[in-house]
Amino acid sequence: MALASAKTTRIFHANAACLHAVQTPSGYSSGRCLLLGCADAEFGPGLVDAEDKTRSFDLCFLEQRCQAKVKSSTFLQLSLRFSRNGTRSPSRGSREERNNHPILSVFELERLLYTGKTACNHADEVWPGLYLGDQDIAANRRELAHLRITHVLNASHSKWRGGAEYYEGTGIRYLGIEAHDSPSFDMSPYFYPAADFIHQALNEGRILVHCAVGVSRSATLVLAYLMIRHHMPLVEAIKTVKDHRGIIPNRGFLRQLVALDNALRLKRSA
Repeated sequence: MALASAKTTRIFHANAACLHAVQTPSGYSSGRCLLLGCADAEFGPGLVDAEDKTRSFDLCFLEQRCQAKVKSSTFLQLSLRFSRNGTRSPSRGSREERNNHPILSVFELERLLYTGKTACNHADEVWPGLYLGDQDIAANRRELAHLRITHVLNASHSKWRGGAEYYEGTGIRYLGIEAHDSPSFDMSPYFYPAADFIHQALNEGRILVHCAVGVSRSATLVLAYLMIRHHMPLVEAIKTVKDHRGIIPNRGFLRQLVALDNALRLKRSA
């Protein structure tokens, strides 16, 4: 995924329901651009120009138009069905609430992901002690110390970029997963190892789970953790994270999470 400030070009692919390339002007949240772009691709052209070189990317204006578009569509029923009221602190829901969540198709999950919180900071606490963020926060050791991060899980690990050696002398434990943000990439073999690492980290301190932007690869692993370790259905896991950070796992990752959701439901009912 390319992010650059030299030229403002946005390419959205509605059929894939995900952004294949985004190039945004400097100073704006790539996560918000990503989410608004996907919303435009889903709800039709006109919300965001395919190529806009003449005016600055006014996120507030776009968000207002996006919300108006959603409210005027039949998608409002799905939004009301699964949205939560207000922004809550990360908390653990009751088992009774979890049992009320239905199984959704990938298409319905994509629509659910377009509702609610769209803004992203460099890192957001989406569960007590668990921060979901981007590469910028992962490279800022001072800020990691301020957040009292003791573990880092990097879902965009690469031998060409700093890994465990970058955190030498900080006491931070590191796990790198070389995942690609592609619908064809199989993330499922990493669900349980990542969930175990996150669980151990939360027993010992705090963890940052990140990738490049913090909305797809890392978000997928956080959702899997909530499903595996806290027995959440996928819908509840998505709602829990989206109360605090906008996320958009790609369609392939959503299919894998649906498969995990089905497997966990069968295991619990056995």
